[in-house]
Amino acid sequence: MSKQTSTTTTVMNLERPSRSRAKAFVNALDTGLRAMWRMLRAIFKATRLADGALFLFAIFLLLMPIAFVGKLLNWALARESLWLALSIVIPVTVSLFLFAAMMTNEQFLRDVHLYGVRWPSTLSIALAWLAVVVFGSLTSLFERVDVIHIQPSVPHTDGAATRYADLYLWHLFDSIPAIKFNDTVGWKQPYTYSDKLSGWLLLLFKILVIVSVIGSFVVSGRIRKDTQPKHSAP
Repeated sequence: MSKQTSTTTTVMNLERPSRSRAKAFVNALDTGLRAMWRMLRAIFKATRLADGALFLFAIFLLLMPIAFVGKLLNWALARESLWLALSIVIPVTVSLFLFAAMMTNEQFLRDVHLYGVRWPSTLSIALAWLAVVVFGSLTSLFERVDVIHIQPSVPHTDGAATRYADLYLWHLFDSIPAIKFNDTVGWKQPYTYSDKLSGWLLLLFKILVIVSVIGSFVVSGRIRKDTQPKHSAP
């Protein structure tokens, strides 16, 4: 009996230092993780990385349904029935113009401003992306009825909406002279046109996107100014 007690005591004495070391390790790990977390929070706060990550995530969420819209337009334009294509393209085009109108609506921007995200920037990117796809589908539709002529021509069964979107995307970047994106990356004009209707479509696209984007930033700036805390004079 005394031998068993002695053995147990010896084992307990051996375990105590191990437990102490384990506890010290856990405490040191906890302290290190807390210090790392405080450092990361300071970095995020100083560099606004959290705002940037949230901004990119919001763009991702908005672009996902627009990618689906592009696939839907491609599918509709690839059908033999012109009426089916019209039944999809027209409602999507109307939705685009409603979206553009919302971008300059002060009450709408005040509502989304409550979420604290850079909504004018995010919505502007979404509007531009939706516009290039929708106008690409309109180009394909008009070409199908032989009222416009694009070179090189894309068959309506070959994803014409998203392929002709490059025409408007190229001109959108070309409308920003300060960065000269197209010249810098060597992106040559993918499509050309030889009719007046295409020129009017392109002009309408630029007005829709540029006016809506500028209007949203003007209204958003006024909202930010109104919502900033006012400091009373001493």
